[in-house]
Amino acid sequence: MAGFFMQLGLQKGARSLYERLLEALENKYKEEYSTIVYHHRHYTYKRQCVHLEVLEVIIQLGLVCRSLGELDDARKYLYDVISRMNKIRTPAQKLQLVKALLGLGSVLRLQEKAEEAKKYLKRAQEIATDILGKNHHYVAAIVGQIGELSYGQGRLEDGLIHHLWDMQLTQNEVGLSHPRVGAILNNIALVYDDRNDKLAGDLFKGVLKILVQAFGQNHVDVAIVRFNLGAFLFANNLYERARYQFDEALRIFQLFLGDDHPETKSTTEALEKLKNFSK
Repeated sequence: MAGFFMQLGLQKGARSLYERLLEALENKYKEEYSTIVYHHRHYTYKRQCVHLEVLEVIIQLGLVCRSLGELDDARKYLYDVISRMNKIRTPAQKLQLVKALLGLGSVLRLQEKAEEAKKYLKRAQEIATDILGKNHHYVAAIVGQIGELSYGQGRLEDGLIHHLWDMQLTQNEVGLSHPRVGAILNNIALVYDDRNDKLAGDLFKGVLKILVQAFGQNHVDVAIVRFNLGAFLFANNLYERARYQFDEALRIFQLFLGDDHPETKSTTEALEKLKNFSK
């Protein structure tokens, strides 16, 4: 049910459900599935549950908190789950570790801790490549995250190379109309936009079509692309068209994320700036 809430963009409801599920699963499995975890900051040891279901719920909690913009909580959950994975043997366990490393890397990137984020992303890539091979779409997704990190550091060409690699491998697996392909195209469009290339607008429109077909109009991922398209239109003096995209993005962000979320605030600020350029 919590996963269903996440797919709908209902992040707060998903967090509440995952928290209750975590408590129930830890009570169920803590006696039979546990390990001793060392806390490097407090210099203490603590027995923690390491059942696969428990670890998965903690990872999902971290990802939900990331989506809500509660980055300190997200980092806490993901550090916690990685510290519990101190006896990794099977491929399933290793891939679960990769998932946690990716989540933590993405959180650190959002907290502008680029070098620390790269360390976790590179480690995830190494483990996933060892298990799945370098041409697997999951490995490609990790390459895409490294591309996002490069983009955030202003290394546009490096970011574009990573995203194009991700695109090639992913579309071979899932086709061109999959939401994952839409996410990659959005990243590519951001690079072209920063290079002042008009192709960015067409790419954002293509991404929007893919995501609306997959999720419907009322989804956070759709709102993010609408914001990006609005910013492109704004920069190209198409003010009324930009306003429409920003208005739609703001409506969705307020609906699912609330007024205090960074995405909501950014969109509100964009609309305020737009007032100076349109009637």
